[in-house]
Amino acid sequence: MILVQGIKAFLAAELPLKTQEAIDERRRQLKARRFSSQNQGDTFSCIFCDQSHARFMTAGLDYSVIKEKKIVAGGLRDNVVCPACGCMDRERLARLMLTEKMGFLPHHNILHVAPEPKLYEYFAKTVTGRLVACDLIPEDRPGVPDIVQQDLTNLDFDDGSFDFVVCNHVLEHIPTDDVAMSEIKRVLKPGGKALLQVPYSEVIDATEEDFSVITNAERIARYGQSDHVRLYEKQDYVSRLKKAGFEVEVMELDALEAYRRYAVNPEECAFIVSKAE
Repeated sequence: MILVQGIKAFLAAELPLKTQEAIDERRRQLKARRFSSQNQGDTFSCIFCDQSHARFMTAGLDYSVIKEKKIVAGGLRDNVVCPACGCMDRERLARLMLTEKMGFLPHHNILHVAPEPKLYEYFAKTVTGRLVACDLIPEDRPGVPDIVQQDLTNLDFDDGSFDFVVCNHVLEHIPTDDVAMSEIKRVLKPGGKALLQVPYSEVIDATEEDFSVITNAERIARYGQSDHVRLYEKQDYVSRLKKAGFEVEVMELDALEAYRRYAVNPEECAFIVSKAE
């Protein structure tokens, strides 16, 4: 066992990053292939690759604080990763909301913040309007081509540039989330919509944020992830969105029985915001 760990440590230190990523991806594929062969069935279907399985793969973090504070969309849970194409439940949720509830059409202009690979791949094949993928650190998104560097608190786009903005699990990383919300509203066209998903809790009394908390261990203990700067209380998050000037619709997924087939998280809700006409 010690020898195996030593070999792994040596390879991690000596192999080029791209080689390590290729090895990790191959391991993921082999694991997914074994999982698929053991879980044949049609309980769940992937909206991206159309493959069906008895269940999807488990993923997420397993910190005690996530259970204690019942952090939605933040913990270890079943049926997250499609074993065939690797898409996450948050990607399936975003596509369903955009196409089924938000009126997204291919000719629309869309800004995809911190783009998820499968969702962006879908946009790249579908969108005939303007499609922009952006991230503060583009190299963190190696699977997304043509990604541009943007700071969500200071976007380099004209007012009213986009019909839709997709921003999944980003605002909890940003100290000045109010500025980021205002920027999203600014670049939306009148009548434009955004999907702004975050992890949240319904059992805490108020949003927890303390900018003196800076270590990974402290952030994990308070917020459930090392790079989060707050944990939103659900109703306070809605209030912040409204304060930024958005019209807000909160869609509870447990009421949308038809979507369970696509293995979205039934405990989660969708935060759909609109800019007034």
